[in-house]
Amino acid sequence: MKPKQCKVCKAVFTPKQYASCKTKCEVCIFVYHKQKLCDYQKKQLENKKPQKPLKIKIDKEQVRVNALVRKRDEGKPCISCGKEGIELEAGHYISRARSPKMRYDIDNIHGQCWHCNNILHGNKKGFSKGLVMRYSKEYLENLDNRLLKENEILVKKFSLGSDCNQN
Repeated sequence: MKPKQCKVCKAVFTPKQYASCKTKCEVCIFVYHKQKLCDYQKKQLENKKPQKPLKIKIDKEQVRVNALVRKRDEGKPCISCGKEGIELEAGHYISRARSPKMRYDIDNIHGQCWHCNNILHGNKKGFSKGLVMRYSKEYLENLDNRLLKENEILVKKFSLGSDCNQN
């Protein structure tokens, strides 16, 4: 192929045999496509709605639920140790780590003193005694059964997955 002059930079170049553009040199074609890509990426960023990170959404919801629990249990003693006249925190009978699905369950969250919630890590024995005294043994069994059902579902999912891999 014979040499040509680039329409953009006026440099003389020899077009490649299979090139799609025979009026621009390779450098100008590269710059053009790079600019086009940058414009596309800027447009995508402009059209994208800003989203809150998931952790912030979870934390805001937890603060809201904790406030509801504090208001509900206002004037009541600590569910675990029975201390009265103290500021209560929202303590989970079934921990958030153990069952994320029950994180916002009002039946699972009750007013606890700071010592039971933080130092004694929820004071599980006292918590269960307090639930039985305040509500009933059936209430406590219902919470435990809900956790067991959730765990059974997980076990079934994993056992189904392992059956598929067996010969």
